[in-house]
Amino acid sequence: MNPILIYDGQCGFCKRCVVWLQTRTGRKIDYAPYQDIGKNYPEITKEEFERSVQFIELDKTIRSGAEAIFTALCFSSSINRIWWFIYRKLPGFAFISELSYRIVANHRNLFSKLTVFLWGKEPGPHSHWGTRQLFLRALGLIYFIAIVSLWVQIDGLIGSNGILPIKNFLELINENLGEGQFFQFPTLFWLNQNDFFINLVCIVGILFSVVSMIWPFSIALWISLWLIYLSLVVGGQTFLSFQWDILLLETGFLAIFLNPVNIIPKWSSREAPSKIVVWLHRWLLFRLMFASGAVKLVSGDESWSNLTALNYYYQTQPIPPWTAWYFHQFPVWFHKMSVTGMFFIELVVPFFIFAPRRVRLWAAIIILSFQILIITTGNYGYFNLLAIVLCLWFLDDSIWPIKKIKDFVLKINFLNHIKTITKKRNLTNWIFVPLCFVILINSTFLLSNATFRKSWHWPIWVTKLYESTSPFHIVNSYGLFQVMTKERPEIIIEGSNNASDWQAYIFKYKLVDLNQRPVFVAPHQPRLDWQMWFAALGNYQRNPWFVSFCVRIMQESKPVLDLLKENPFPNKPPQYLRARLFNYEFTNHSEKSTLENWWKREFKRPYLPLISQETAKQLAAQLKIEKK
Repeated sequence: MNPILIYDGQCGFCKRCVVWLQTRTGRKIDYAPYQDIGKNYPEITKEEFERSVQFIELDKTIRSGAEAIFTALCFSSSINRIWWFIYRKLPGFAFISELSYRIVANHRNLFSKLTVFLWGKEPGPHSHWGTRQLFLRALGLIYFIAIVSLWVQIDGLIGSNGILPIKNFLELINENLGEGQFFQFPTLFWLNQNDFFINLVCIVGILFSVVSMIWPFSIALWISLWLIYLSLVVGGQTFLSFQWDILLLETGFLAIFLNPVNIIPKWSSREAPSKIVVWLHRWLLFRLMFASGAVKLVSGDESWSNLTALNYYYQTQPIPPWTAWYFHQFPVWFHKMSVTGMFFIELVVPFFIFAPRRVRLWAAIIILSFQILIITTGNYGYFNLLAIVLCLWFLDDSIWPIKKIKDFVLKINFLNHIKTITKKRNLTNWIFVPLCFVILINSTFLLSNATFRKSWHWPIWVTKLYESTSPFHIVNSYGLFQVMTKERPEIIIEGSNNASDWQAYIFKYKLVDLNQRPVFVAPHQPRLDWQMWFAALGNYQRNPWFVSFCVRIMQESKPVLDLLKENPFPNKPPQYLRARLFNYEFTNHSEKSTLENWWKREFKRPYLPLISQETAKQLAAQLKIEKK
C-alpha cells in the first residue's frame, strides 16, 4: 500500500506536473486521476478534486493544494524534505505557497502554455543517457587530437635533445624541494625521463583515446587518460601552460564520474549519469564563459571599455588565419558592435545555463555559434571544440530528433530513474556530494578572485583546500584576453657564418615572410610557434626557454630543427646567431593589391645579443643541456 496523489486527468498542466513528481518519488507514491477513482473517496467532492490535487496518506489523512505537493516531495529525497519543514515552520511561507497555488490553478491554461514554452511538451524524465554517450565519445576525440598534436612535437620540446628536457626539470625540482614531490608535480615521468618512455606515454594515451571513442564506459579508462594528460601538462612545462590544457584536465576529471563504478567494466551502461555531475559540467562552462567576459572589464584595459579591442585582435592574435585579414578590414562600427555582442554572450548568456530547458537550448545555440565564429577567425588548438562539447550538457535526451531513438532513450531513462530513486539515491549522494562541495568551494574561490577587483578575505581552510588540490588541476581559473595586445611584435631568428650576411630561420606557422599567407592550423597547436608569440611580448631574460632554443639551434639538434619549416643551414650550424624584434601589421586592400603582401613590418630593436658557437657552449653548460 502506498499513499496516493489524485489529480485532474483532463488537465494537461496537472498531468505534466504529475509526471514531474513521479520521476522524483518513484514507486513510493501512487498517482491516479479523480475521474477514475474519485468515487472511492466520497468524502471529497468533485469541486474539491477540480480545485486542487488531493494527497491521501496511509492513515487516511487528506492534504490538498500546495500542502499536498510538499508532502509528496517528502517521498523524493532528503533535500526535498527541507521544503516540507519550511512549509510547516517558516511563518508566512504556507500562506504564500497556498496563494501561489491558487493563482496557478485558476490560470492553469496560461501556465500550461508557459510550461510548454519553457520546458517543452516532454515533462520528464529529463536525464542525460544519450547526451553522455555523445559527450564521452567527443571528449575521447579531443583527447586524441590533443595528444597526437603534442606527440609529433614532444621530442623537440621536452625530449633529451629538446628545448626543455624533462629530465633537467625533474632534477631541478629534486635539488630545490627534495625527492618525493609527486603530489606537487604529479607526472608519470618521475618513473622515467628517456625519450622512449616519453613517446610511450603519448602512444598509450592515443590508444586509450581511440578506445574511449568506441567503448567509453570504463572508469579506469578515463582515469588513465586524465593521468596521462596531467603527466604531459606537468612535464611539458612552459609549452603546456595554456588554458585549454587545464580545461581539458578539469573536463576529463569530471568525465571520470559519468559512469557507474563496476568491478567488471560493461560494454554499455543504461544507468543515467548523476545529476550532480551534469550540473558540475554546466558550472564549468559557466565559469569559462563568464570569467572570460568579467576579467576584460576588471582589467582596466580601455580597449575593452571603449569597445575598440577588435580593432587590434585579428592581427595581433598568436597565429591568425587568412580570414582574420579580411575581418580586420571591417569598419570600426562593426568591431564595436562585435565587442558588444561578445560581452552579451560572455556575461549574460552563461546565466541561461540555469534556466529552463528550452532557454538552455537557445544558450547552447548561441555559445556554439560564438565558438564556430572564433574557429573561423583564429587558431586556438582544440579549445573551441572542447567548449562546443561542453555545450552538450545544456541538452537532455528529449532533444533527440529521431522519434524511435528518443522513445527508446526516454524509456530507459524513466526506468533507471525510478530504480535510482528507490534503491540507489542515497549511495549516489554520498559519492558525489563531497566531490561537488570541493569543486564548488574551489571554483567560487577562483571565480571571485578573478572577477572582482577587491580581494575577498577567505577562511584559511578554503585556501588550504585549493592549495592541496591545485597541482592536479581539477578546478582552475579561466579568463581569455584579459588585456588586448595592441601591437604584434615578432622575433626573427637569424644565423650567419661571417656576422654580416644573415639568413632567417623559417617557422611552420609563425610569421617571418611578409608575403606569407596566414593559414588554418587548428585543432593542431604548434607549441613552439605559440610560445614565440608570448616571448615577443617580453624579453629573453623572462623567457629562458628561448635561450635554450637558440642553443639547440647552434647544437644542430634534429628534434628541435624538425619543429621549423626551413633550416637555412642544413649542412652545418651557423657560427653566429641573433634575434631581432619587428612590429608586424596587416596590409590594407590597396597595399595588398600593389605589393601582394599580407603583412608589413618595421624594425624595433635587437631581442637577443649575438651569440657565437663558443657562447652557445657556455650557455649550454649553464642550462645543463648537452649535445647528444
